[in-house]
Amino acid sequence: MLKTKLIIVGAALAAIAIAKSAEFTETFDSNPAESGWSVFGNQNLFTWNSADKNLKVEWDSSKPNSYFYKPLGTTLTRDYYFEFGFDVKLNSIAAGTTPGKPFAFQIAIGLINFTNATNPNFFRGTGMDSPNIVEFDYFPDTGFGATISPVIISASNKFAVSFNFPIEMTTGVVYHVDMVFIPESGVLKTVMKSNNLPFVPIQDAVLSSDFDGFFVDTLAICSYSDEGQDPLWGGSVHADGIVDNIYIRWQNPYAPTLAGTLKAGGYQVRINSHQMWWYTLERSENLKIWTAVLPATPGTGGELILSDSNPPSDKAFYRVRAEKMPSN
Repeated sequence: MLKTKLIIVGAALAAIAIAKSAEFTETFDSNPAESGWSVFGNQNLFTWNSADKNLKVEWDSSKPNSYFYKPLGTTLTRDYYFEFGFDVKLNSIAAGTTPGKPFAFQIAIGLINFTNATNPNFFRGTGMDSPNIVEFDYFPDTGFGATISPVIISASNKFAVSFNFPIEMTTGVVYHVDMVFIPESGVLKTVMKSNNLPFVPIQDAVLSSDFDGFFVDTLAICSYSDEGQDPLWGGSVHADGIVDNIYIRWQNPYAPTLAGTLKAGGYQVRINSHQMWWYTLERSENLKIWTAVLPATPGTGGELILSDSNPPSDKAFYRVRAEKMPSN
């Protein structure tokens, strides 16, 4: 169950909301294993370069799905505003490197659903078996033009994607990529720089009206397997390079705006609530032991008033616990 905790603090007079957003940055100045990064799959594809302070990456589609990843500690959906970015430099890249698979295949960096992506039946190349992805893809040229593709894949494998070609990422050049998802418009924007100078414009990926949503919980550098493809159109890739200066930040859309008021009948908390969430008003006299003042109240999608009709005579501290209702 996805949970968020929001705290109102005050001597029954003031209200402060916290934990509305989060972020982290990785510069690889120290061993990333010490800051929560791990490897799933082939360990040899990802190496921390302690001298140059970056991550050496090998994308090899002949190998099983492999990820250099860090959990977000939450699940981002189409309701969240979020942005992430990274530096990437390719030292070499070639397509058609697996026998019998001569066409293009992608290298990728972005957001995955870890449970889905580590399932043995997750195949990125089929177009039907890789749910819950928000990522940057690059396909080297195999006659159709090198292609950059920001992509979102829903929980039911619906795609929102833009194909930008011919756009080649030249080896030896440092590219910086910024990707921003705007929930109000359902748009994934991508901006790139080349050696710190503006690069070519990248078209937005836009969610369609029937897009059913996505659920991503892990930031990852992805070396996808080329297994499972149609034999007539099989592609493959082998590349090596470096990745550096990764960041991600997001805003929690379910964090209510809180306001506390002392009235003759007790203490009232007013919040902007969301449907499918429960809200519980809790009270403490020492900030250590918390007691529910009222049973959990379902959100309405509008303003919700939670009241303590019998507050203590001395000072009291209040908080609101918000918990997402379990899906059926």
